[in-house]
This record gives sequence, C-alpha cells and structure tokens, in this order.
Amino acid sequence: MATSEQIVEDAAKSFVHSYYSNLIKSPENVHSFYKDKQQAVTSAAIFTRVHKFSYSVDANLTIGLGVHVLVMGNMVMEDNSSRNFSQFFVLAPLNKPRSYLIQNDVVRFHDEKPDLPKETIVAVQPSLQEVDKSNFDDDFPIIDNLLRRVVKKQGNR
Repeated sequence: MATSEQIVEDAAKSFVHSYYSNLIKSPENVHSFYKDKQQAVTSAAIFTRVHKFSYSVDANLTIGLGVHVLVMGNMVMEDNSSRNFSQFFVLAPLNKPRSYLIQNDVVRFHDEKPDLPKETIVAVQPSLQEVDKSNFDDDFPIIDNLLRRVVKKQGNR
C-alpha cells in the first residue's frame, strides 16, 4: 500500500509532467490548470518559445490536502539557449481524488539578478528564554503552548 508521501509525490510528478507538456504543445490551454485564469495568462507568457524542459520535483502535503510542489530545472528555448529555473506551485485539491488546480505559483530564473535592497537588515534570533509572551498574539495558542514547553524544558537543564 502506498504511503501518503508517495501518493503526493506521484500526484505532483504527474501534474508537473502534464503542465510542462501543455506549456510546450498548447500554451493557449494552460489556463485549465489554474483557479485564476488571469494568472495562467501571465505564467504562459513567461514560458513562450520554450522547446523542452528537464526538471526534478519535490512535493509535500499541505493543510487542507493541498500540495506544495517545487520544480527545479532547465528549459531549452527555440534558439537552443537554455535557462535554469525554479517554480513553486501551491495546488488546491478538487472534489476528485488526485485532482488539483494551481492556487498560486512563483517562477524564478537563476540567470537573473534579483533586485537587492539598498540597505541590509541583519536579524538576530533571540534565545527562547529572551522571548516574552507579550510578543505573541493570543490568536496563536499552539505557538504559545509550544513556546512555554520549550522554555520550561530549557529552564530544567
């Protein structure tokens, strides 16, 4: 019997194969993968002139039986130039088993330099003993309870 991890990974691989195959063969139909049809237009435009993809897929289950999918790969353009990319999908489940629509996706090309801020802020993570309960909103009781247990364990050392 397949584990839930294997089911999610198989669903993600199947989705990714179908998605990129459609981007190459019939980009005008890629909107059928998205909940938001406008987002599909933007994503399809990013991948114009792509000739083929090679990629690896990582996936895991999210809250509500959705799936996070990370694709890292290389695309070869019609002119035989290539680009490395990463694409992250949040898949929302449909009412059919192993059926999903793209809720969100983010694409990054590794050959593009990101816009870096002019100022850099260095964050220092405080130790858990320095964290005051007043820093947490009461809307997050699970985090608050977890923090109390960790601080209590640290105090018993």
